[in-house]
Amino acid sequence: MNDERTLEFVLGMIRRFQALALWLILLLVAALLVVTVGLRSSLGRFQDDLHYRPPQSTEGAGEPLAEDIVIAQTVYVPVYSHVYVHDGKPYPLTATLSIRNTDPHKSFLVKSVRYYDSKGKLVQSYLERPMRLAPLATTEVLVEEGDVRGGSGANFIVEWVSEELVTQPVIEAVMIGATSQQGISFVCSGTVIAETRRDAGAGL
Repeated sequence: MNDERTLEFVLGMIRRFQALALWLILLLVAALLVVTVGLRSSLGRFQDDLHYRPPQSTEGAGEPLAEDIVIAQTVYVPVYSHVYVHDGKPYPLTATLSIRNTDPHKSFLVKSVRYYDSKGKLVQSYLERPMRLAPLATTEVLVEEGDVRGGSGANFIVEWVSEELVTQPVIEAVMIGATSQQGISFVCSGTVIAETRRDAGAGL
């Protein structure tokens, strides 16, 4: 009789242990599901944040009057929609124009960003109105790999102005391409082709 009671007690303990283990497993699975969903959501938001967004004109930015301008520059940036390889075969590239405000305290106004093809013909203007670039902020323009309107001799013309002296912005184009096991990337820096400066309180 004692052996039967002992066996029933042991079996009961085993069943309770199995039930407890099952509940623990279910709780662990639920916790893993919550973590997985959270990670996927965070990753999705992270990818959305990284996704390219074209530059937007700043509402109410307003173009400064000539007497308010302390410095104004026009910058030429070479861009390549493709380069030539293997006896003249075109190698397509994705190009990103990057305009970076290097000043940690002052903003400036990007007046226009215009894209020209190899023959000097205007392909596209990327700003309907001027946009203000905040201190240390960056704006980008993307020319996708399949966009061959510019050709191998394309360029951007960027115009910017400031109502006060600011540090020189970095304006450059990054080209990148990849096919099969082969890849290529390079950077082209902008060149100032026109500039206006004046001392504060003086006329242009």
